[in-house]
Amino acid sequence: MIARLRNLATGHRRGAFLFGLVGFLNFATDFAVFLALIWLGVHPAIANVMSFACANVQSYRVNAAVTFRREGRSAPVSHRSYAKFAAAHVLGLAISTAFILALSDAIGPFAAKAVSVIFSAGSNYCLSARFVFRQKKLTKPGADDL
Repeated sequence: MIARLRNLATGHRRGAFLFGLVGFLNFATDFAVFLALIWLGVHPAIANVMSFACANVQSYRVNAAVTFRREGRSAPVSHRSYAKFAAAHVLGLAISTAFILALSDAIGPFAAKAVSVIFSAGSNYCLSARFVFRQKKLTKPGADDL
């Protein structure tokens, strides 16, 4: 079992790294929209859902083009595939929102948002690799040269 987990982790190392890089761009979008909405007086939980939605669309497109590309081509994108991506990432949204609701009063909404990203990113990658961009052929995510 441990050997299988080690092989799985090794096989996804590059994909997880690229997912993390794309995640920085998504985080910047998410955080910028969140900041703007808070500044406009939107409740932190509502601002989180709205900023998540903006960053999620961006994440889907960029990860399809970069992280999960195969044989020199972007992963196929479609409304159905995006629906699976968005549904998978709702868990990340739930984790993020729970942290914001639990921590906003104690450390402020911006610090709570930053903490939430750490915990939701891992689940987002695992669900994307396993359920959204999974290929029938056993090619590692991000295996192509960019």
